[in-house]
Amino acid sequence: MIRRSNLRVRTTGPADCCHRGSAGLFSCESLMAKTPGSGESLSFPMAPIQKLVSRMPMIFAFMLLALLCVPATSFPANASGFVIVDIDDASLARFGRWPWPRDLQARLLRATEKFSPKAVVVDLLLSESDVQFPEKDRELADSIGASGNVFLAFAFQFERQGVTPELERLTLLQRNALAKGRESIDELREANGLLFPVPLFARKAAGLGFVNVFPESRGSGAGPGLVRRGTLVVSYRGEVYPSLPLALVSWLKKLTLSKVIVHPGDRIETEDVNIPVDSAGDIPLSFTAPGSRFPRVSAERVLGGEDLSAPLQGAIVIIGVNATGLSDYHPTPVSSYHPGTELLATAIDALLSKWPSRAR
Repeated sequence: MIRRSNLRVRTTGPADCCHRGSAGLFSCESLMAKTPGSGESLSFPMAPIQKLVSRMPMIFAFMLLALLCVPATSFPANASGFVIVDIDDASLARFGRWPWPRDLQARLLRATEKFSPKAVVVDLLLSESDVQFPEKDRELADSIGASGNVFLAFAFQFERQGVTPELERLTLLQRNALAKGRESIDELREANGLLFPVPLFARKAAGLGFVNVFPESRGSGAGPGLVRRGTLVVSYRGEVYPSLPLALVSWLKKLTLSKVIVHPGDRIETEDVNIPVDSAGDIPLSFTAPGSRFPRVSAERVLGGEDLSAPLQGAIVIIGVNATGLSDYHPTPVSSYHPGTELLATAIDALLSKWPSRAR
């Protein structure tokens, strides 16, 4: 038995077994340990150690990268309060191609609500009725209204000839208008068309907001730039309307939208806090690599009846499509393909951070 206190090291070759080479790195030629009483030496091969030492710069780089890419578990508590439910390839393989029938979408909503989430954001444009099976639309509408915490998306259009919604949809949109301050709204992005949910769905929703994403301008012919900021408000027909993140956070904070006042170039004023915005009504966003911050769950697991109470209970759940060829991706400073659902979560989280932690 070799006792650690009796293990002595002797060297062969130079007086120091380790010396700096021309590159400034240490290299070891040989190292032998002699065991007392045996008269023999135990040789330790140096090739693996030399290889390890030569790779130290690369190992250090990977360690630094790991520190910079902060895992989801080390983010603030409100970030872990999100879950993205993906209608992904596994979901389509099991339940059929997209778009799913409305009764299956209703099933997904009911299966999600079973775990008592704080809110459910449906990142889908439900702008067309199912004329062939209107009863399936009614089933989805009932599922939207059942829990009173489902938020629906709409999209503004900025083309020369956008879609003009019928009067019923326009009336439902106007119920979500924000208050305007004395400042001019001319510098806000102005839409000229609208893709709005079917009124049957919109009337049942807890709230609605636009999901448009605006990359930074790169000049004529240069193509779209990166998405660095989240747009909170857009003007349409002389009124100002909230993004889906702003509509959701206003509901979570029990704010009345008509009392949320927009001051372009200064702030969005609420009863609790002021949210600084630029002249376009934007706020800066802090991105992390896709998949590193917000937990994701396949819709196939939700519909399959798995017990997902741990991630979903009390969470802000965002339902969206993330299947091959169907996802919406946007270039950000950290990824060329940032999923739209994660942009939503990032903007919601940025808004929640404006409130003191005890009030969040």
